[in-house]
This record gives sequence, C-alpha cells and structure tokens, in this order.
Amino acid sequence: MPLCAPPFAAAAVLAAVRGPVRTELLSLGLVTPAGDVSVFVFLFWYAAPFLAAVAPLTAGLASSGVLDPGTQALGSVRAAATAVGLTCALLSAAARGARKLRGPAS
Repeated sequence: MPLCAPPFAAAAVLAAVRGPVRTELLSLGLVTPAGDVSVFVFLFWYAAPFLAAVAPLTAGLASSGVLDPGTQALGSVRAAATAVGLTCALLSAAARGARKLRGPAS
C-alpha cells in the first residue's frame, strides 16, 4: 500500500492548482425529473484528480497480483511502474495547471 501514497499526493497537488472555485458549475441548468444535477457535476469536477488516481492504481494493483498472499517481490514491479507513471502524469498536469494559474511571465 505504500505504492499508493505518491499518486494520491500528486492528485492532491493537481486538485490544489485547479484554480478558484468554479461556481458556474452549480447553475448549469441540467434539469431532470429528479431535479437539478449541477451539484453532481460540481462535485465530480473536484473529485476528478482523485478518481484519475484511484482507477489506474486499482487496475495496476489488481493485474499485478501484488495484493495476493505470498506474492514474490519481483511481482510488485508492475504495480511500482504504474504508481511511478501515474505520479509523473499527475504532477505534469499539475505543473501545466500551475503555469496557467500564474499567467504569462513578465
């Protein structure tokens, strides 16, 4: 499970550089018979970085068999590669977001 810490930290950094609160997502006018679904769009927008970390980690850990009892140390290479790749991708997206927030350099 320590393999999950770096991607989750990178997802938190990505969530932190997403900019100001997007209140316009609360009034999209997506009305259904059950009511307005804009609040769910708003919540999904904020949960997206964490969902982007959980899905590949789940697939990487499940397919590598690292969670099975008696797994050899070499069996965790695929899970480690998934965690490293996902961390790099999320931090790269966070860097792009931070550059957008900062604006053009003077």
